[in-house]
Amino acid sequence: MKLLPVRKLGRLPSRHDSRQLYLRRYLMPALAAPPEQCCLGAVDAAFKSEGIKEWPVYANDEYGCCVEAAACHAIISWTANGSGFFLPSYDQCLDAYSAITGFVRGDYGTDKGTDPIDCLKYWRAVGVAERRIGAWVEVNARNVLEMKQAIFLFGVLYMGLDLPLSAQGMAAWHCPSLPFLWGDTRPGSWGGHMVTANAYDRHGVTVTTWGERKYVTWDFIARYGAGLYAMLSEDILRPNGLAPAGIDYDALRANLAVVEKIGPTT
Repeated sequence: MKLLPVRKLGRLPSRHDSRQLYLRRYLMPALAAPPEQCCLGAVDAAFKSEGIKEWPVYANDEYGCCVEAAACHAIISWTANGSGFFLPSYDQCLDAYSAITGFVRGDYGTDKGTDPIDCLKYWRAVGVAERRIGAWVEVNARNVLEMKQAIFLFGVLYMGLDLPLSAQGMAAWHCPSLPFLWGDTRPGSWGGHMVTANAYDRHGVTVTTWGERKYVTWDFIARYGAGLYAMLSEDILRPNGLAPAGIDYDALRANLAVVEKIGPTT
C-alpha cells in the first residue's frame, strides 16, 4: 500500500482587529478588470534556468510552519516576476518560524503553529528571508474579482484555509456535488493551513503547498477561506519604485501607520 506523504498544518486563527485594512478600500475607481487568467510563466522559467524541479517544502512535512513556508513561496513568486529570482533557504524559513512563535527545532512541544497576522507584522518589521513587505490588506474570500485583482496587482494571494478532512483525498480542492461520498466536509475538521496563490483562471487558483502545485476552485475558497491577504513587496514594485497601477498605496501606507501607532485591539 502506498503511503501518503506527510503534510503538516499549522495556521492558527487570526486575532480579530476591528481596524483591519481591506483591499476594496484601496482599489482606484478607474481600475481596469484583471485579465481572465494569470499564469506562473516567470516562475517556471526561473526554476528551469536554476535547474529546480519542484517547490521547496520548507520542512512543512515535519513542522507546522505552513504560514512561514507560504511566505517563502510568495518571495519566490515575487522575485521571479520582479527583482530577480531568489530562493529562500530552509534555515531562513525555520528561523522566521522560531522568531515569530518561539519554536525550537527538534522540540516538538514548541511546534504550535502561527497566527498569520503575527507573521505579517514580523515580515513588515524585520523581514522573512531578509525580504520585507511594505503593507498588507485583507481580501474577500467570497469575491472572485477581488481575489483576481489581488493576484494580478500584488503578485500573490496569501491564503488561509480551514481545511476539511474531505480535502485529504482530493487531487484538486473543490466542493463536490455529492459531499457525503467524501467524508467530513466541515470547515476546519482537518485543520488550519496557509498557502500562496500565484495564478488563476476562470474556475479557481493555483496554489503552492507542501512542495507541489494544487488547484483550488473559487467555491472551495468561498466555503473554506479564512484570512486572505495581499501584501505589497519591494520585489514586485516597478523599476521607478512605485506600487502597481490601480492601488492607492499612499493611502494604504498612511492608514497602516495610524493602525500601528494606536496599537492592537480585539
